[in-house]
Amino acid sequence: MMSDPFEHIEDYINGSLSPSDRVAFEEAMKGDAALSMAVTEYDNIRLIALSEIDAEVDAAFEKANDKKEAKIKPAFNRYLIAAGLIGTLVAILGLIYYIFAIKNQPSNTNQNKLLYADLYVAPSWPINRGATQDSLSDAINVALGGNMTSAILMLKKLNLPLTEKNMWISEVFAKNGQADSTLFYLPDFSSEFVTRDRINYLRIITLYKLEKITEVSKHIRALPKDTDSSYIKIYDQMKK
Repeated sequence: MMSDPFEHIEDYINGSLSPSDRVAFEEAMKGDAALSMAVTEYDNIRLIALSEIDAEVDAAFEKANDKKEAKIKPAFNRYLIAAGLIGTLVAILGLIYYIFAIKNQPSNTNQNKLLYADLYVAPSWPINRGATQDSLSDAINVALGGNMTSAILMLKKLNLPLTEKNMWISEVFAKNGQADSTLFYLPDFSSEFVTRDRINYLRIITLYKLEKITEVSKHIRALPKDTDSSYIKIYDQMKK
């Protein structure tokens, strides 16, 4: 998936995204309410702007036809084209400003809310685990290259325990900030304490992204006493 979905809203509306990017963009919308709202409002404003321009053009042509003056029509048509271009430019600039405002507006629930990007710390991705790359490394490489759809399919086909496969699928979605998918694939528990801490961490910061603060607090209170201190420092930031 593209690095910043907000930059590809117009491509999505116009249907110019590739099939894999379109799927990834829609996944991003599921986990980001602001992105979903921006897409809806972008489309609405675009339709309104185009309908207003069409109405002005129709009215202008009707007025020109009523005059029946051949000498006026060429000059009028030039004016009409210029007015249409200016109107379209104004509409596009307005849409760009709207997207920027939506993207950068602070949360209504908490003006000092940390960004998900401030909380997410990537793991040591298994890119080169040996002399040659294995299937897991290949899948992660594809995911980090932006082809989410192919990467997820590759991860699902790995000859690994289901918990480990789902853990890496969840990591890939977490890396891209896709909250709902992260939680869907995230394993419930692991007896290995490093994986256990990572599961708890991903669950807590993803719930935080979804602004489910009550659940966040509940999971932080239930953390094992031997939880890695680096994660504890991140949770302390969330309490401020």
